[in-house]
Parts: sequence; C-alpha cells; structure tokens
Amino acid sequence: MSDLNPHLRDLQFGDARFVEAQTEKGERLRGILMLPANYEEGKQYSLVTWVDPGSQLSMHIHTFGFDKFVMNLQLLAARGFAVLGVDVPSRVSKPLKELPDYVLSAVDKVIEMGIADADRLGITGYGYGGYFTAGLVTQTNRFKAAVCGGGFYNLTRIYGNLTKLGRSLGIKWIEDKNRMDIGGSLWEKRQRYIDSSPLFHLDKVETPVLIYCGEGFNGDDYTQSGELFSGLRRLEKEATFAWYRGEGHLVRYWRPEHRADCWERIIGWFEKHLL
Repeated sequence: MSDLNPHLRDLQFGDARFVEAQTEKGERLRGILMLPANYEEGKQYSLVTWVDPGSQLSMHIHTFGFDKFVMNLQLLAARGFAVLGVDVPSRVSKPLKELPDYVLSAVDKVIEMGIADADRLGITGYGYGGYFTAGLVTQTNRFKAAVCGGGFYNLTRIYGNLTKLGRSLGIKWIEDKNRMDIGGSLWEKRQRYIDSSPLFHLDKVETPVLIYCGEGFNGDDYTQSGELFSGLRRLEKEATFAWYRGEGHLVRYWRPEHRADCWERIIGWFEKHLL
C-alpha cells in the first residue's frame, strides 16, 4: 500500500529461520538463524552467535535485525556473516559453568546443517550477554573472536561498591534470588563469587576479545570493562577496549557518531578474525 523506505528497495537482507537442537542433557533448545545476504545453499559461512541470557531471542524472528535495543544484526548479515541467536536460560536459573552447553549445542546444529564453518565462529553479547560471552571464552577455545559490550566481570567489586549517596546496591543485586542469586554474602559463598566472575579465569582465554562500553550505572560499565581489559592485557592476550565517554548503558541512546564507530569496530573485529 505504501513504500516508506524506497532507498532500501534494492538492498538484500538476510532471511531468518528457526533452529532447534538439544543439549547434552537432552534439554530442548530453540534459536533463530539469520542467513547472510546473497546466501548460497551448500556454502559454509562465518557464524556470529548473539547471546542474552534470560531473553527469548527466538521471539524476535520478525524483528528487523533481531534486536532493537542494542544491535541490528542485519549489519553482519550484509557483510557475509550468518548470525545465530539462542534462547539461553536466565543467569539465575543456571550457574555460569552450565550455560556454554546451551550455546555450543545450537552452534553445532548450524554446523551440522552445513551453513556454519566450524573454524570461523564468533560470539558476542551486551550486558548479561557481555558477561556470558566473557565467561564462555574462559571455558572454551572454539570461538575465534569475541565481542563483550557493557558487561560485568568481577562480582566481588560490584558487591563492595558504595555509591556517592551511601548505598550498597550491588549487595542486594548479587544476593537476590531474582537477580544473580549467588545465595549468600561474599564471605559465605567466597568460591562461588570467584567461580561466577570471568575476571578470575582470564588465564584460560585464547580468544581475541573486543570490549566496548559507555559510562552507564554511575561509571560501573567503564570500571568493569576496564578490569576485563587490564586483566587480558596483563596476561598478554589479544584484546582491544573502546570506551565511549559521556554515554549511558543503553546503546540505542548513544550519539549517532558513537553508535556508528562502535559498529565499525565490531564488524572490523569479526572480519579480521573470521573472514
């Protein structure tokens, strides 16, 4: 009836389809797969997996680019990447060490379908997804590139953070059964805090990592991302840190020039390591 964006008429975008798989324990998985623009049947492509624990990403199959809050994943499809979004359970229902099976089982399914190249796998996420991405690359070396955005990586620092108004918000957030659900204080559950903090396991990382953030949550985004980068740099791992001064947590509210720069870095990172 109308054509609101005639300048997009001749562009090709990635088609989306559902993907179903099972974990090693037999749990059913569902996700969404965006094929590269100009997809050719029988050709294997670099695969970037987008993770956001607790979100039913498969419900966004009819959302342009799969995600309206942080990223438009059509930008990757337009450059020849296949993109996978997996319905990973909420962080509060599963410990960090159990979550990789939910992603790797779905990735293996796309490889089995003949679409993804097992040697060209990438992983990315924002917020909880950034946390999960960092935790994942401390447990597997299958991914050749990772991008962590606006995440948290050291629960012990969040726990002890005191705001300028004298509030200790991190204590409730980490102990609350509806949030991180660690199940007790830092002194009662010391080992669980360490096990659940990717920062303490960076010596196992072999994947090149791009880290980006603004200054959300009173600067905690920068502090947490800076710790992740400092640790990787100290261990002489391949890592890059992009900090967008003056920006909050939600990328969709960033200034256009910062959003554009961020996407150029993300695309460039995956092109460098996966293509």
